[in-house]
Amino acid sequence: MKINEIGTLNLNELHFKLSKNSITVKGEDNKTKAIINDIKRIDNLQPNRKYDLHKKYGNELLRYFDNLYINEDNQAYYIIDKKHLETSIKLYNNGIKDEFKRLNNKITELNNLKVNVLFLNVG
Repeated sequence: MKINEIGTLNLNELHFKLSKNSITVKGEDNKTKAIINDIKRIDNLQPNRKYDLHKKYGNELLRYFDNLYINEDNQAYYIIDKKHLETSIKLYNNGIKDEFKRLNNKITELNNLKVNVLFLNVG
């Protein structure tokens, strides 16, 4: 499966296991439903591909290496755990706004860099 086909899945019923060269899609029964294998985590790329990304994005992506992936077409994807988002929203509603603002700023910066941001159930 390719990363751009992820929208065809029912994301609320699936969990995603992230690794360096693929993302495993698991169902509620913990059985593998699909493997997304057309991507690599940025920190695991060959030096020449890292250089190409540096030319395209500059130093802005250095802060987001933790869950940043790239597909074969050099399209970048950043994965945010939905639980993190939900917790940030709950904290925001309870008057603790720092984490939500930080997450919102991160999403805005990534969108400005033309990086696709995916909210997935990581686990």
